[in-house]
Amino acid sequence: MKTFNQFVNESNTNFVISFENKSIEHYNFLNKFFTMTFDLQQFLNNDKIYIVVAKENNKLIGVSLFRMDNNKIHMNYTVIDPIYRNKGINKKIKQFIINFAKNNNVILITANVRKSNDYSIKSFLSCGFLINDKAISKYPDGEEK
Repeated sequence: MKTFNQFVNESNTNFVISFENKSIEHYNFLNKFFTMTFDLQQFLNNDKIYIVVAKENNKLIGVSLFRMDNNKIHMNYTVIDPIYRNKGINKKIKQFIINFAKNNNVILITANVRKSNDYSIKSFLSCGFLINDKAISKYPDGEEK
């Protein structure tokens, strides 16, 4: 796997965004905020799943998981530690993934976001994503995507 780094300085906060090999630490970090749709072994053994992390002084402060297959990326989960939210980290992670996509002949990036998740919707829109009103579906709990 290639390693990419992007050094960012936002609001006097220094953090590094990079790819990392998947680990139990990443899975547990995501699992604190989401009910994962796959177990740890599926997570660790799936070579189509990539992890982008944000770290400050080697402390994990954000994780984004995406799946890449057939020149398409689907962004599954992104979590920023609540203490570090509203510092531009989520947007920088998305930009990092977009740059990776451009450099790897990806033709489409998709994501599903809960209709009630205004923060995430605004973040995707600020990175140039468009809402596809034709792809309306629901989460298992019934909320619209």
